[in-house]
Amino acid sequence: MDVFAEAPPVGDEEVRVGCIQSGDVQAAVFQSRKGGVATVPFHQTVVLQSRLLG
Repeated sequence: MDVFAEAPPVGDEEVRVGCIQSGDVQAAVFQSRKGGVATVPFHQTVVLQSRLLG
């Protein structure tokens, strides 16, 4: 599982991407929000999606 965030300077919306791999399946979770994406809820989303794939 890898998590990426936009490098500053960020425009009006910040985008975060979480990449997940389970066997031969690859998935990407994208979240964007004006003002910034909260780190903890995004990480929890990626972890839960990873568990659903696993």
